[in-house]
Amino acid sequence: MRDVARLRLSPFGAERTAARAKENRAFLARLVQDWDVDALRAFSDAVFLQCEVVVVTLANLDEAFQMFDSQNARGRPLYPTDLLKAFHLREIGSGRSDIAMKREVVELWESIPAAHVNALFAEYLFKIRRWAAGRPVPREGFTAADIGMFKGIRERDGTNEENHWARSFVYAKNYIDDFRSENATLARFRMMKPIEYPHQIDQPILNGETFFRMVWHYYQQGVRLGLHAFNFDELPKELSPLWGAWRSSVSAPIDEQSEPGGDRSRYAYVRGLLDALLLYYHDRFGSQERDRFAGLAARFAVLPRASKFAVKRETINNHALDGGPEVAGVNLFREIREALSAREVLDRTVPEPKLYGADRSRRNPTDAEVIQRLWGLERGLQR
Repeated sequence: MRDVARLRLSPFGAERTAARAKENRAFLARLVQDWDVDALRAFSDAVFLQCEVVVVTLANLDEAFQMFDSQNARGRPLYPTDLLKAFHLREIGSGRSDIAMKREVVELWESIPAAHVNALFAEYLFKIRRWAAGRPVPREGFTAADIGMFKGIRERDGTNEENHWARSFVYAKNYIDDFRSENATLARFRMMKPIEYPHQIDQPILNGETFFRMVWHYYQQGVRLGLHAFNFDELPKELSPLWGAWRSSVSAPIDEQSEPGGDRSRYAYVRGLLDALLLYYHDRFGSQERDRFAGLAARFAVLPRASKFAVKRETINNHALDGGPEVAGVNLFREIREALSAREVLDRTVPEPKLYGADRSRRNPTDAEVIQRLWGLERGLQR
């Protein structure tokens, strides 16, 4: 029997890695228990004679991150969110208090299902930022080439004094840190309400701790808004009771298509556009006239479904940027971004469309019902 070196894991943040290593060992034990001697010998020869483990130790943290980034750009790549996690952990620092902070934010990150983290960025934050800036979402979607969008201000950067655009964000972070430190006891005994950094989807990112808290902040908002990309069955237990708490019943004609009995595939892109609008509006204006905006967003989002029998990803992309025949030139995301009050957005009207341009040769009863309900509700509210 050949000697095998013991696997040594870092004492920091390796709980999940250790658990996976044990699971892999148990899987291999089950896998080989029925093999004959020849199969075991061939397998062991392949592992011990043909495989190598290379250990590279770097003294410079920046070089270590660059190696991590470049190595994972080959072969089967990591999710872009994995690269963001590594980058922002590096930004926190390495002091004693920093190590405790890293452990806290890693636990926060890993409390969110990986599929939900990826969906939060790929389906919502990335698309909202692109559309609000008047830029299309690339055909390949959110990739490692786009993670720079979610890197930004380094608090320890000496140029921040001259980077006037960054100063207000650093000041806000400093105020939050001081408030937490001075009022920790009062907050713990619920004598004072804690405050958090004033996140906004379209503002610059603060690197490190604030990035991780931003992810948790928008994940909670997404759960409360019942965003379709978050599978309810995978929600953390503490968030399950919050599911859909902020969802307006006004968007029900579209929402119902995602439920059993609905035409899920036909309305998937429409629902994704609606959810992105709801998240962006709530991020900027909170719960102000939530139902009224939900109706506006639902009518805007369904227009491609009403005008085209076949709706593709590119159809939604173009519509988000420039509207359609009924609202040509309208980018509702940009209007939300530029508005200083909710009313500026809510004054927008969406005319009732003619289904497929009144082409009688193409009819879908579901589409006709959804349109009738959405504009019928609007007419009822106007009376």
